Amino acid sequence: MALEVQNLAELSDDEVAQFFILSAQLVQERFPNIDMKRGVVSDLVVGLDAILGAAQSENTERIRQSQSIALIEANADIADDTLVDNVASNYRVTRQAATYATGEVVIVLSQQLAVSILQGQVFTVGDRTYTANATYSARLTAAQVTSTTDRLLTQIDTDRWAFTITVTASASGSASLLQKDTALTPAIEPSAFVRAYAAADFTGGLDAQTNTELVALLKDGMATKAYSNRAMIRNMIRGADPDTYTPVTSAFANILAMSITGFGDAEMTRDQHWLFPASGGGRSDVYLRSQRLPATTKLTKTATLVNTTVNGGIWQVAIARDDAPGFYKATNIRLAGAEADGTNYAVTQDVRGIDLTDTNGDYIPDVETALEGTYSRFQTAVLQFLDTDTATGGLVVGVSTQDYDVTVVADPLVKQVQEFIGLRDVRNPVGDHLVKGAIPCFMSLAVILERTNSSDTVNTATLADALADYVNTTGFAGKLYASALAGVLEPLLPSSVSADTITMLGQIRKPDGTVTTLTSTDILTIPDDASNFLGSRTAVFILNMDDVAITVTDVTVAEA
Repeated sequence: MALEVQNLAELSDDEVAQFFILSAQLVQERFPNIDMKRGVVSDLVVGLDAILGAAQSENTERIRQSQSIALIEANADIADDTLVDNVASNYRVTRQAATYATGEVVIVLSQQLAVSILQGQVFTVGDRTYTANATYSARLTAAQVTSTTDRLLTQIDTDRWAFTITVTASASGSASLLQKDTALTPAIEPSAFVRAYAAADFTGGLDAQTNTELVALLKDGMATKAYSNRAMIRNMIRGADPDTYTPVTSAFANILAMSITGFGDAEMTRDQHWLFPASGGGRSDVYLRSQRLPATTKLTKTATLVNTTVNGGIWQVAIARDDAPGFYKATNIRLAGAEADGTNYAVTQDVRGIDLTDTNGDYIPDVETALEGTYSRFQTAVLQFLDTDTATGGLVVGVSTQDYDVTVVADPLVKQVQEFIGLRDVRNPVGDHLVKGAIPCFMSLAVILERTNSSDTVNTATLADALADYVNTTGFAGKLYASALAGVLEPLLPSSVSADTITMLGQIRKPDGTVTTLTSTDILTIPDDASNFLGSRTAVFILNMDDVAITVTDVTVAEA
C-alpha cells in the first residue's frame, strides 16, 4: 500500500530544511568541488530531493502512527485509515462506512392531476441535493395503482392533493439528514405544484467512523460477548448476530453509546425492591444512545374530547408501549392528514405509565413504577393538547372523537435491545436487566462570530452541521464545553473570522416529567438527581443542526 502526502505545501519547513542540509552534505562529500550555496544543483537537485525526503519521512511517520493503538489515540488525525482498519480488525471491530440519507417527500398539488416525478429528478434544501429513487406517477384512482412506483393522489384539503415519493441524498453522511416537514425545492416543478416537504425524518445518513471513534471501540471488541462487566455487555449487544437472534438488527453494530448502571450506582434504585431499604444488587439498567438523533415517528391517533375552553377543545390521546418504545416527547400534533403548515397544538399534560403485559412469553424486568419504566419499551403515555382550530359547539365531552397526526421522537432500538437481552440464552440468570433510552438534554446553540476587516463568506450550514455532529457523538459525557465547540469551528472558519460567544441552552426532560433548563457560555453540566436516575452516566446532549443559530458580526479594526 502506498501512502502519499496529500499536499507538499503541508510539509514542515524545518523538516525540509533538515533534509536539505543532509542532502547537501552527502553531495558535498561525493563532489567536493560543487558549490552547494546556490545554483542549479542546490536549488533544483538538492532542493527537490529535500522536499521528497521530507515527504517520505512524513509517510514513514504516518505508518508508525497507524500501527500502535496508543499512537493512534494520540494522533488520530494523521493516522492512515487503512492501517487503522487493519489494527481494528485484530479486535473484531470494523469501521462503520458512511451511508446516504433517504426519506419520503410529500408533493402537494393544487389540482387533481396525474403527474410524474422522473427518476433522478433533483430536489434541494440549501446546498444539499436529493434525487428521486425512481419514476413516480400520481394516479387518480386506486384501480390505477398497478406498480410499486404508482402513488394514489389523495385529497388533503378542499383545494389540495398530495402523493409521496422516495429520495436519496447525493452526498453521504449526517449533513444530509432532514427533519420532518423540512421544505424541499424541485429543480423541475410538476403541473399545479404547491410545495414539497419531508414526510418524516430521513434515515441513514451515517458518517464514516473516525479513527478516534474506531479505536474507542477496541476494548469492547476484545471483550467476551457475555452479560458480565460493562465492556462485555456492550460487545455482546453490538456484536449480536441478526441471523441467530430474532430481535437483533444490523443497527445493533452501530449503536453510538451505551451506559450501564448497577449495584453501587446512585442512579440504580430498582435493586432496592425488597425488605430492607438498601441496594441488594442483581439489577442493571442499560441506557442507549442508538444514533446521533432520536428517531421521529408519525402516529395517527384517535383523540377524545375531554374538556372545552374559550380557546378551543382539550383532546386526549394514548401512546401505547409499542407505538414508540423509548418515547421522549411529542414534537408536533395536528389534524390527521393536514399539511405541514406550521400548525402544532400545544401539549397541556403528559402523563407516563407502564404496561408490563407479557404477550409473547418475553421476560419482564422488575419494574414497579411508571418512573422506573420511563423511556423503556414498557412505557406508555397519555397526552392532552389544546386544538385551537376545531369548533367544539355540538361536541360532547368524553364522547366526541377525532383523528390527529402525533409526531413523537424516541430512541429507535430500545424495544429490540430489551427483547434481545431478555432472551433466556442471553440474559444473566442471576440478574434483571432493563433497557432505556438515555435521558435527553435537548440543546440549542447561539453562536456569534466576528469577521474582521473582511467580506469572507461563512457557510453557516456547514458550521451548524459540524457542531451538531460533535455534540451528538459525545456519548455520556456529563459536561459540554464551549471551548470544545469553538475548537470545532476554528478549522472551518476563514482566517478573518473567529468565534466570539457560544451560548449553550439545554432542556432536560427528567423521567418524572419535569423540565430542567441549563444555560451557559462556558460549561453545560448534567446535574445529579438520583431520584430521577439523572447523572452523567444516564443523560446525553442532543442537538439538531436546525437548532444552531449563527450570527456573523463585522468588526473594523484600524490597520497599524
